[in-house]
Parts: sequence; structure tokens; C-alpha cells
Amino acid sequence: KYINCYILNPERKYSLKDTRYPIRLFYSYHGGDEDIRKFLIPHTVNENEALKYLLSLKGIDVTIVIHHMFFEGINDTLRDAGHLLSFIKELGNVELRLLRFNECPGTIFRESSNFDKLVGHLYKFHKNIKVQSSPGSEVAASCGQFLLSNILDKR
Repeated sequence: KYINCYILNPERKYSLKDTRYPIRLFYSYHGGDEDIRKFLIPHTVNENEALKYLLSLKGIDVTIVIHHMFFEGINDTLRDAGHLLSFIKELGNVELRLLRFNECPGTIFRESSNFDKLVGHLYKFHKNIKVQSSPGSEVAASCGQFLLSNILDKR
């Protein structure tokens, strides 16, 4: 069972040599529906193009890490999790990194209230999962998007 620390794969080795290649490619998935993906990641390529590119990396010493966030009412159903699992299954042995959402004032986004349920569901079918709580709430940042307005206003 997982609790806040989400130790989902106790068999996983942690030595750099045994778990990943020196080059890692992080791909943000966030949804199997193209309209939702375009809404969440406006400049993304479609899923088929991304999949074709990622599959072309097979046999190359690169570790693929799929990032995904579950947003309340946007991409947080079991159907959405099924799209994610299908995408991962095509790629084979990749790490799925589920990112926790740092809520920022003024945003329309909220982390899914189904987060724990979705993590448990995904783990039934894919064991290489890491749930990542990222720092950032103290600087109003979410998923690598830092708000510069406070910095620029203070100049």
C-alpha cells in the first residue's frame, strides 16, 4: 500500500548504473485526447508523432521518463488512465513519473481528487512508477513554469 511517500516498487534498484542510462528523455504526456493535450501543452505534437519519435529511440542508450499530471475534471478518469497505460505499453519499459500539482493563486487548475485512486489503478498494470512532489509552491511554480512577474515587479 502506498502512503504519502509512494514507495511503489520496493524491488527497484537505485544505483545509477543499474537503473538508467546517462541520457534521460522526459516526455510530458498529460492526456490521450488531442484537444486536452493541446489545451494543457499548447505547442505539443500529436500523440502519434511523439510515439513514433520515442519508439525510434529503442536500442539507443537513453532512459525515457513519461511525466503526467492528473487535473481535476480535465484528465482524471479511469479512461484517461487507460490512454496513459496504452501509450506506455507501446513504449515498453519506461518510468512513469506522476507529478503532484503545486497549486498557484489565480490558476484554473487543481490536482485531481482521484489522484490516489488513479495511482493505485496504474500500479496494477505498470510497476515502474514514481510519484514526485516537486518543490515550487513557495515560489508560485508548477510543473516547471515559474511565474516571473513577482521577480520583474520587484526590480
